[in-house]
Amino acid sequence: MTEKLEYEVIDNFLDKAHFDTIKNTLTSFDMPWFYRDNMTSDDENGMCYFTHNFFLKNIIYSSFFNLLEPLLDKLKIASLIEVRANMTISKTDQYESSWHVDNPYENSKTVILYLTTCNAKTMINVEKEIIEIDSVENRLLIFNTNILHKMISATDTKRRIIINLNYGI
Repeated sequence: MTEKLEYEVIDNFLDKAHFDTIKNTLTSFDMPWFYRDNMTSDDENGMCYFTHNFFLKNIIYSSFFNLLEPLLDKLKIASLIEVRANMTISKTDQYESSWHVDNPYENSKTVILYLTTCNAKTMINVEKEIIEIDSVENRLLIFNTNILHKMISATDTKRRIIINLNYGI
């Protein structure tokens, strides 16, 4: 954790029962996933992924939204901007998304809750220092939304699943 609290990594963020309920639901055959052509608007490689929107533009989009109550309660969120689950499919070679920020809002945080352990990484650029965060089940990464970040894909599992959340502070 930096002195300015620009980012923080918390292992075992949710209690096991809540985490398992979220993970088991998102990895079940009944979970609807939706295809997206590009990981970010700047991706030229067209690396696709799947997403499930829970909340966007002040609208709950998913009947699974209540599943996230333990996460939202523990984060003590005042103003929700967006919540979605992202699933990337592994390939033989690792690939990277473009550097990006999730939204342009000031005074906001980006949160990533890792649902699967794999060799994928999240890279964040904190004051020109590149920091690697490993994908570890039930790990939470929280950082200022204006921090550039990107994903490096997994090669050791079939899929990587995270919950990506943005909120105002």
